[in-house]
Amino acid sequence: MIDFHHSTTVQEPGAGRRFLRSPRWPVSKSRFFKVAFLVIVLVVVPAVVPAVMAAVLYANDHPVLYNSISNEDFYGTQGNNIVNNDDSIAVGVGTFSGAPYASADTVYYTVEIYFSLVCSGALHTCVFDGLNSRRLMFVMGTGGGTIRLSGIHFKDGFVDSNSGGALSFYDAALVSIEVCKISSNQATYGGGLYARNRGTTINIYTTGFDGNTVTNYGDDIYTNAADFIWHSNCPPDWSGTPTPGSDLDTYSYNGGTVSGTIKSFDIGTCTFSGSCPPGEYKIDSMDFCDNCEPGKFSGEGSSSCSSCPAGKYLTNAATSVESSACTSCSSGQYGGTASATCSPCASGKYLTNAATGVESSACTDCSAGQYSGSASVSCSLCDAGKSSTPPASSCFACAMGTHSPTGSPCLDCEAGKYNQNLQQGSCTNCGTGRYSSTTGNTAVSFCLNCEAGKTSSEVIRTTPCPACPEGTSAPAPGLSFCRSCPAGTYSNNPDGAANCALCGIGKYGSATQSTSCDDCVAGTFNLVEGSVTCDKCPAGQKMNDAGNGCAVCPNGKLVYG
Repeated sequence: MIDFHHSTTVQEPGAGRRFLRSPRWPVSKSRFFKVAFLVIVLVVVPAVVPAVMAAVLYANDHPVLYNSISNEDFYGTQGNNIVNNDDSIAVGVGTFSGAPYASADTVYYTVEIYFSLVCSGALHTCVFDGLNSRRLMFVMGTGGGTIRLSGIHFKDGFVDSNSGGALSFYDAALVSIEVCKISSNQATYGGGLYARNRGTTINIYTTGFDGNTVTNYGDDIYTNAADFIWHSNCPPDWSGTPTPGSDLDTYSYNGGTVSGTIKSFDIGTCTFSGSCPPGEYKIDSMDFCDNCEPGKFSGEGSSSCSSCPAGKYLTNAATSVESSACTSCSSGQYGGTASATCSPCASGKYLTNAATGVESSACTDCSAGQYSGSASVSCSLCDAGKSSTPPASSCFACAMGTHSPTGSPCLDCEAGKYNQNLQQGSCTNCGTGRYSSTTGNTAVSFCLNCEAGKTSSEVIRTTPCPACPEGTSAPAPGLSFCRSCPAGTYSNNPDGAANCALCGIGKYGSATQSTSCDDCVAGTFNLVEGSVTCDKCPAGQKMNDAGNGCAVCPNGKLVYG
């Protein structure tokens, strides 16, 4: 018999691929399940059974596959999580054998359900192996639907004193076998395939049989009242011409029919030419369509998916037809090329126009003194006395010695000011009679009093206080103005006088703010410091040399004044 082959290498599904994925069998849309098709069952009660969507599962090992399709307790075994009618299982690349989940003589046993099994890799890289000890599949009716098998290699099946070493179909089962390989299986009847009962119909497309043997009849196939339809053309939605091989050892019995060219067929020039629906694309040299990844879209018949542009997203590609299916990210969010979702700008950042957002760097940090929550389109100002360190989601109280106007960083109090409290919008002036040349003052004690003899009327002074001018004084520290020296006193210290000096004996000061005192004139005197006038001496006398009294003029002299 001819050996089936496929020359194109297809990447094996790896650990990074989803367990649940969405390959599609690219046969006629009228014949194959559609993922979006809803089966609505109406019952004669005042209620409607909810719609059921056909599922597509990826089975990467035997236990998963067994639990998916083995729905009958046969020799003490039964799977669970059984597929629904019209579901599809994309079989992973590798070998599937009976142990440890299988009945005594059959690996997969199904009753009155229908589904699709399709190899997800290159043709015949998905191998069902009976290990020369078990039949591979036993199908008891298909519930009115069709079981479809595609691209699978059924090998080394075995049943002793029974029929169908690889495959057995009973009870009006409807089956389509497409681009499969059936080899080295053994049975009493139908080493490769056995079918019985009226209504059982087997369609075979481009499938090879090789090395199957029996002890009685039908090395490759045996029919007992069932119908076989042998197709010499490529499967539906495939173009080209298959290559016919050797004739098969077939047997027809009890009214069953075998029609068509009864040969083992090679793939020949058959290539998939069907159109994948919107939201899917055809995988090169493989016989199913795969869903576009989230964030990508495709039109009908596409061989690849297109990415949503930056700033847009697409969660479910299955219904995507064009770029208009991609939704713009909301303001405050960004999305890279082919994004399934938009990502919000993190707290402390903002993004006004998401259409240009490509990555997180598209989000702008809020400035110091501002904050934001996630997905913000603008930043909020911190209250007076509070600030933030970019990027910030909240504000903190400014420390002592600092202040912050609304929406500002915490700033050190300027020289000439202080702040002895937390969370202040402004600093307190040192006030008159004080100065401070340092910044960040945390208490009024950092404001220094003007020294005696020096004053300041400024409420904010950053340098030492100036000296009082001559003729004035500042008798205490921390004064805001200089006091004029009263009459009878004076000051002439250029560095500032703390106190005004009294005019001495024999001197007087009649004016205020004096820088010196005047001597008593001839014929006058005073005996008290700080005098504002001088007293007159008696007639014929003058002020003595000490200035503290009068003296008689010498003989022959007069006092003028």
